[in-house]
Amino acid sequence: MDVMIRLAKKIDTFAVHRLLSKSSLNSRSLSLDARRRMFEGVWGGEDTSPGYVMEAEGRVVGFMGTLFTNRRIKGKVHKFCEIHSWYVEAPYRNQSLLLLMPALSNRNVTLLNYTPTPAVHEIGKKFGFQDLEKNLVLLYPAPTGFARLTIIRDKARIPDYLSKEDARIFYDHRDVECHHMIVLVSGRPSSPLYLIIKSMRRRWFEPFGRVLYASDKQAFTQLAGALRWRLCLRHRWQCLVADERDMDIPNLPRFSRLLKREVPSQFKSKTLQAEEIAPLYTLPLLIGYRLH
Repeated sequence: MDVMIRLAKKIDTFAVHRLLSKSSLNSRSLSLDARRRMFEGVWGGEDTSPGYVMEAEGRVVGFMGTLFTNRRIKGKVHKFCEIHSWYVEAPYRNQSLLLLMPALSNRNVTLLNYTPTPAVHEIGKKFGFQDLEKNLVLLYPAPTGFARLTIIRDKARIPDYLSKEDARIFYDHRDVECHHMIVLVSGRPSSPLYLIIKSMRRRWFEPFGRVLYASDKQAFTQLAGALRWRLCLRHRWQCLVADERDMDIPNLPRFSRLLKREVPSQFKSKTLQAEEIAPLYTLPLLIGYRLH
């Protein structure tokens, strides 16, 4: 069947929403208002294209979203393109790669896919993508640490404790629905620990706190025993979940578990390594569906 690939436009929002709501993607239940945010440029990306659509017989039968962002990592600005929401109706699925090719043609950018399906993960490997987030740490709310902590949640005060790079992360994400906090240890002259945590659910009765950023993984690991039960009690989470890259694995507190992701997230980059890429500036964080 003949199809046409073109840049997606804002006028395609409803057609894309209708297409994706019938898909098997874990974002299929998102509202139309949430979908609209996919078509808005955010976080400084020079290319504001929201992605590509596949058309057949005058209607949208496929879509691949793109989110272009700029991030400062170790003092240098890097360009990113996150691909997401890749779905094509069954009769046209043998032409799905036509949507991927324009994204792969972007030069001098790091490509990301935080939520690949098993089939997309295999395709990514064939095109040179590497695994990014492979294992998660589950921190259950057992009271194994009793350090006297001061936790600052006031967004007006948080910037006073941040480095220049962390302050940029804070201001870029302050209006995103997540929890920002500074953790201080009473009576101990340590650097402030900055955390970004998002409330998520695996299923409706399984709430958890997803740690998206920890400014110091050694400090986070040391304080995890004292933090987890306090935060889980306050927010009614069953556990905290963190990427293994954000923790000092040999020194995990008791009542923690390492869990392999069913499908790892992926990246392709000429300039960055996996440990340099945090799950910030992402579409799941922006519009609210699960990272895993």
